[in-house]
Amino acid sequence: MRYVFGLFDLTQLDISNRARVDVQSNRYTEYRSLLTSLKDLVRTSGVRGLFQGVTATAARDAPYAGMYLVCYEKGKEVACESIMSLLSRL
Repeated sequence: MRYVFGLFDLTQLDISNRARVDVQSNRYTEYRSLLTSLKDLVRTSGVRGLFQGVTATAARDAPYAGMYLVCYEKGKEVACESIMSLLSRL
């Protein structure tokens, strides 16, 4: 279930990131807010336009997320073993 929420997070992040880039870009001067950008995106590309680029973003971010998770879990394991070793000496 955690992976479903992770995918939802990625999709939400990608949609908001796309709107933010549109607003901050100098090419789109008519966008005054994220909502304006999203409305225009849906009007021109439909709801499907909100999800364009999600696959590329996932392909870019997945290897990093995997390496981060492995390093985090291993670090947690090593830290716990070190703490238990120190406590057993007391």
